[in-house]
Amino acid sequence: MAAVEALSIDEKGAVLGLALGAGADAASRLAGVASARCRAALVALAALDVDARATEVAALRAELAAPVPAGLDRVHSGWLRRALEGERAEIVLAAATGQAAPVREAAEALLGAHEEIASSRWARASGPALDELRRALFSGLVAMPVGAGAEARMPRAHALCALSATELDEEIARRGAETLGRALVGAPAEALARAAAGAEGLARVVVASAKSGASPEERAQARALVASVPPAEAARGAVRAVGLRAIARDVAGEGVAALMAVAQVLPPALGDALLACGGTS
Repeated sequence: MAAVEALSIDEKGAVLGLALGAGADAASRLAGVASARCRAALVALAALDVDARATEVAALRAELAAPVPAGLDRVHSGWLRRALEGERAEIVLAAATGQAAPVREAAEALLGAHEEIASSRWARASGPALDELRRALFSGLVAMPVGAGAEARMPRAHALCALSATELDEEIARRGAETLGRALVGAPAEALARAAAGAEGLARVVVASAKSGASPEERAQARALVASVPPAEAARGAVRAVGLRAIARDVAGEGVAALMAVAQVLPPALGDALLACGGTS
């Protein structure tokens, strides 16, 4: 259900508690937009028939009970290191044992390990306690939108999460250059030349977009997006700054979890910037 899929993991926990008639104070810690999203999800659940509602609640319960979010092999190693850093070595080893290769590699990088994690005595750790440990460590991450079901629910996020970190960074730059060019449709040649000169190797994209014949509505949207970039940020790289906002705008309609999933493909610093552009950080 789209209203539930769009929620962050904390919001899903609050909705599940409220849907089950327990933990009514869960929503009290959520304010503003988050609270509105939770209320919308609860209304959508209440509108379902008994069987459909039971199916949705069961799926939500299963997602929250999973030891780790789905698709961790698609998450940038920086986010995985962030989830594990600061923990004792034995905790990191236990949490990473048996997980996807990127998780094990992130653990090894943190610990400077010279042995395979699977050779550790902690490889024998198992059971509910280990599952709970993993849920706690990786609770800041969201499931990646993989598979046909995710493609149907959040097509933009699904397509972007299929890219590598390098490819997504290039897509952000391309989108930024296109938006800059669209904002300059009808502008004096001197203004277009200045923008193209500062387009970080994407001058041709800026010029082609400016000459593409965008509609007045498209030009207005592009100009509003460009104008939303603070001057200091634009000075550090206008193409990327605009591109981050363009991607955030497109994915935001699929929910905060979708935007977080796209951010997780990128190195954390750039992913944090994307989340800030989407108003979720």
